[in-house]
Amino acid sequence: MTDLSPEHARSPGFDDSTLRDQNRRDARRVALLAAGVMLLTLLPYLISASQAGDRAYMWLGYNLDDSCVYLSWMRQAASGHTHVFNLFTTDPQRGMAINPLFLALGTLARLTGLPLLAVYHGARLVFSFALLLLVWKFLRQTIADRRARWLGLFFVCFSSGLGWLPFWWEAAPLATPIDKWQPEAITFLSLYLSPLFCFSLALQVGILSLLLQSERQATLAGRLKYAIAAGGCGFLLGLSHTYDILSLGAVWGLYLIVNTFRPLPVPSDAFRGSTSSRWHSWLGAGVCGLLTLPAVLYIYGQL
Repeated sequence: MTDLSPEHARSPGFDDSTLRDQNRRDARRVALLAAGVMLLTLLPYLISASQAGDRAYMWLGYNLDDSCVYLSWMRQAASGHTHVFNLFTTDPQRGMAINPLFLALGTLARLTGLPLLAVYHGARLVFSFALLLLVWKFLRQTIADRRARWLGLFFVCFSSGLGWLPFWWEAAPLATPIDKWQPEAITFLSLYLSPLFCFSLALQVGILSLLLQSERQATLAGRLKYAIAAGGCGFLLGLSHTYDILSLGAVWGLYLIVNTFRPLPVPSDAFRGSTSSRWHSWLGAGVCGLLTLPAVLYIYGQL
């Protein structure tokens, strides 16, 4: 495959083997960057632990209420339960189906004997690493210029909003920018805080990547293969972090509308020789949506 970026178009000696070597070097650098970001997310925990003295350190950042709920789900799963209860209320409950991510993590804690917090943060690091690798794959699929890809990756890793500006916003959190009160809006905070956020973000990026691959396939079987894989990820996302389906659907829906009336060019070497059609996009979205819908309906029925 030949890179379509302008700098390569001007280099007659830039052949397929050179591109493969460059892609391998980039993959190694992305892995090193991802590992470095993971170490950076550990620093606040390690510094806090070193300052704990004779006090008990919880190994949690902010957003403590959500973290405690997730850990309680893991504890209930580790005890063999498939339905969980909110342990922080006295209201009557019938028990909801446990989140599949925390069912798996709780089961892993039971089988290995590891502390819940060790499994919790271990999963956070694993899913964070996978997320950044998927982001790089998605950037290769959508951006031709190599320097722009790297800029995009750094932007995803470290960018934030304007919520950090002091004395600028009202005191009420919901009246301020979303980065002041919702960690899922900031990738780095998601990497720092929770395996659920990293897991759901990785699924979302994976779904978009698979849908792009589906629409670029030359055969119906190829398009269906990737669309079904995207639907499987969508089903898991619907069970794990359901409201992300809304934002993901809005993003891909807007893409479908724009691509229908003004087909977008293939900007990356990742799809050289592809035979995209605007209707291929709708086919992939339909298959993915049909496979995702049962999970959404199931969660709705649990409410």
